[in-house]
Amino acid sequence: MKTYGQIINMAEDYIEANLHEKILLSDIAKSIPMSEYHFHRIFRSGSRETTHQFISRVKLERSAVILVTDPSLSITEVAYRYGYGESSSSCRAFRKHFQTSPSEYRSARIVKKSS
Repeated sequence: MKTYGQIINMAEDYIEANLHEKILLSDIAKSIPMSEYHFHRIFRSGSRETTHQFISRVKLERSAVILVTDPSLSITEVAYRYGYGESSSSCRAFRKHFQTSPSEYRSARIVKKSS
């Protein structure tokens, strides 16, 4: 029998490996395997986030890293890489999470990095 910590770690590993795709609760639960309902309760209690919140946060944080480390990629390419169908929805989510636009974030970090 798996501990709750192991279940959460397995879920996080699955999410990390599939960030470029649309990840559904049912996919994560199947990968463990357990019911969606039971898995979601365990994940929420152990991580203090829903799976949707966790997936969104991780995708945005990875996007931020790519924006700075690979300036050859456009903001739209980074958005598509992390499963956003439109760069406008990615930009709105990015601004909500980081309180700045992706282009402002990239500019500020690249300037600081080279100083």
